Amino acid sequence: MTSPDVVTLLAYPKAWTPGTNGVVTGKCIRATIDKKEDFDKYKGKLAGMIVILGADADVKTNHRSSL
Repeated sequence: MTSPDVVTLLAYPKAWTPGTNGVVTGKCIRATIDKKEDFDKYKGKLAGMIVILGADADVKTNHRSSL
């Protein structure tokens, strides 16, 4: 995510995925797929998009005082 906010994204690349040769940009969409029937809702609509699956991760920060 480059703007307008800052957010923690937890992502894991698929094994042996090649690099991208730079920044990748595109429309981002969250897809909620809980059962087989949910695939029909997105069929033919995700080409070229950055797809985020599932809900936001619950990421807790570790606040430490340096004083």
